[in-house]
Amino acid sequence: MSDPSNPFKSLADSLLSGTQPETDASSTDVEQPIAALSLGERIEAFFSAELLHTRLAELASIGSLEDAQANEFIYAAAEEDPDPLIRIAAMVQLLRRETVDDTGPLLSLLTDEAENPRVYSLGLMLIEELPKPLLEHAIKELEGSIPDEAVNCAALIQLIRETHPERLPPLLESCIDALGGDLEALDEEVWDELVVSLASEASELTTVRNRVQAGLDKLPNDHPRRLEFT
Repeated sequence: MSDPSNPFKSLADSLLSGTQPETDASSTDVEQPIAALSLGERIEAFFSAELLHTRLAELASIGSLEDAQANEFIYAAAEEDPDPLIRIAAMVQLLRRETVDDTGPLLSLLTDEAENPRVYSLGLMLIEELPKPLLEHAIKELEGSIPDEAVNCAALIQLIRETHPERLPPLLESCIDALGGDLEALDEEVWDELVVSLASEASELTTVRNRVQAGLDKLPNDHPRRLEFT
């Protein structure tokens, strides 16, 4: 029976009622290949899963179906699931399926969670699956609002280094400027990503590298960060 207090679960129950396959007793204990599972079975697995990575895998399994009801379920997940990471993953799927073309809700959700190290940093990993033009647009929007949370700032640096390295210099300079050039005050996570990024010999990073070196020259010779950078 559908739960009227949970529209998302009610939709799932209505989909399940029309997609459950008939089974016989001899087949109920045999594990089926994922490709053979019906939409109803995949939805059941999604709601039965407790761990985040399992729920994400089950959602991806549902998304692999070119089916109007699967699309309807993913849309509901994007709006109704209580876990923002599931909502982010569902929004990414809708954009990949071209069911929607507006990245606004996805970016708003990420921005709202900018100080949440669990949601933002993992959410950045999920958006890497966006089609290239949409990912580029998302990055342009996100780099205009650098999180104060160190883990999230580091995650943003890593994402841009791996997907759009040409956009690294202004981002790194913004991180340095936010602390008035005081490299000693830079959070450890952000410093580590800065060092990894500047290990590249790319010419566009020369200015940032010189700024970092100038800042480090103000620190004692035996300061750990001077030793790490050299």
